[in-house]
Amino acid sequence: MDEPTNSLGTASAVVERDRGALTATPASHVSAATKHRLTAGGLAWGIKRIFDICLALMLLTIAGPIMLVCLILIALIDRQRPFYIDERVGRSGWVFKCLKLRTLRPDPTLLAHYLSEEPQEAARYRDSRKLVNDPRKTPLGAFLRKYSLDETPQLLNVLLGQMSIIGPRPLAPHEWRARGEAARDLLLVKPGLTGLWQVSGRSDLTHDERVVYDSRYARNWTLLLDLKILLQTPYVILTGRGAT
Repeated sequence: MDEPTNSLGTASAVVERDRGALTATPASHVSAATKHRLTAGGLAWGIKRIFDICLALMLLTIAGPIMLVCLILIALIDRQRPFYIDERVGRSGWVFKCLKLRTLRPDPTLLAHYLSEEPQEAARYRDSRKLVNDPRKTPLGAFLRKYSLDETPQLLNVLLGQMSIIGPRPLAPHEWRARGEAARDLLLVKPGLTGLWQVSGRSDLTHDERVVYDSRYARNWTLLLDLKILLQTPYVILTGRGAT
């Protein structure tokens, strides 16, 4: 996930299509059909929320000491602020501050020079905003990303109710808008630490494939689907398959 050096202004709004352009509008303007989808299945949503809280607390007990060590190493080795905080679009379109451990050097000139020298990587970056060999990635950051340790602070986002353990990839507002009509599906669920596209190939997938997987999850979410994704996640993380 890219780490731009400038952050967007905070805004609590639902993003809806208005006269062909994606703009921020009040939550009350969400379509009736979308509202129905968001409020349906209250019992299942309640179970999912209880599951999120219990699992997040359990994982924080395990990952908390590891995260603390990572914070210290980032500060000492990379000499950077350990946390990277950026805006992401959540369920119903509410924008929240998403937490990660910093893995990239905050130097945009490194990226610009690399893309000018590597046309294939430049095309990949335009399509998916991801790079196989990001020149800004620190050695420690590469390790954190391979095993998804950079995302452990998002357990706090889960406890705050902004994210779920399982869901679509959390998107920045500009990434959300770029998905066009497919972005509407993401209003139905909270973004997750892991999800359908993560266990189906992660960054080995094309941008279009990730869009399909995210929309498929949002439209067909069930507790059983969450369980299947959860059981597949440890293997994906431990093998580092598809990590960038």
